[in-house]
Amino acid sequence: MLHYPYFKQCDKRYYQAVNEIYKDLSELNAETFRAIGRLNESQFFLFLANYVYYFRFTDIDITTLKHFFYIHYNYTIENNDPLPFQDYKEVKEEDKFSNMPEESLALNCKKKLSKLVMFYLEMREYPKETQSHMLLLLSEKIHLDVLFPLITFKSALIDYVDNENILETDSNIKKNSFLLDINGVLVEYENYLEKLQSQIHDRVIVLNKSKNENRKGNFQISTDSTDLRKLYHGLEKFMFINQNKTSLNQFIEVFENDWESHNSIVYFEMDNILFKYFIELLETYFDIKIQLSSIEYSSKIANKNGLIKAGPVYSSMAQYRKYLKDRDDIKTLKSMFEKIKNH
Repeated sequence: MLHYPYFKQCDKRYYQAVNEIYKDLSELNAETFRAIGRLNESQFFLFLANYVYYFRFTDIDITTLKHFFYIHYNYTIENNDPLPFQDYKEVKEEDKFSNMPEESLALNCKKKLSKLVMFYLEMREYPKETQSHMLLLLSEKIHLDVLFPLITFKSALIDYVDNENILETDSNIKKNSFLLDINGVLVEYENYLEKLQSQIHDRVIVLNKSKNENRKGNFQISTDSTDLRKLYHGLEKFMFINQNKTSLNQFIEVFENDWESHNSIVYFEMDNILFKYFIELLETYFDIKIQLSSIEYSSKIANKNGLIKAGPVYSSMAQYRKYLKDRDDIKTLKSMFEKIKNH
């Protein structure tokens, strides 16, 4: 499988880190810190997402969190030349320059993702179509295996800070302050992932230049047009598609034809979460597997939030996953697929 070594999350190193976390971590444990530090970004964020699933933030103290996030010191040289009103002689020679440490919080994991992305951006040994496919697959894996668990952990953190009735003791104030610092690091890394995705996206566009403004490629699905017709009418019946903007022919055109051959766009009446379920149900009931990264690149499918972007879809799923079971529109969509498949 493409990128398998990096995205093989639950390997020996991962389970070694899992075993370490059950130790008494009331004080910093060097062995535990090193075990977690051997994880790559994908494993690290999966670990964090699973950790807050089984343990509440209420029961996690600062010392435990410091095994995942540590204070990093950046030393800079500060010029201490005398001010205009000072006598030059008042400033000792050795005090003119001094090391000024700047504190910042850092992730305790191996930073390998950037090198992986650069490797695939710079590869030239495959045909352009193959390179494009590999890059879109890489983009999807980054969304699913890095961004999704990151947002899951970050959402649980913010939910705890915003909604818990916490006694304002010194220890709780320090803990909340540390959690907010962690959130800042996560937001920073999230922005970093977005930059990597932009680089991938730009490279795919270069690889697929066409004579017109449309992008080369298609969704590579093999299904009968009859199924697509049934699907369109089902979506139309339950008002999951904007029939004023998307005709039946346009719907089939987008899913069956090359993107550069038409200007059609499918407009779904769905939010990001419902659209993600729609994609999953396509695979479950019709064996149609479409990657969100391919949908984003195609610029041929939109929902209530505009043209589909993979990052916001995964973010929505991570932030609101505990509220999904009670959504009537998800139940309606699933029922629609079942009826179409059985008739």
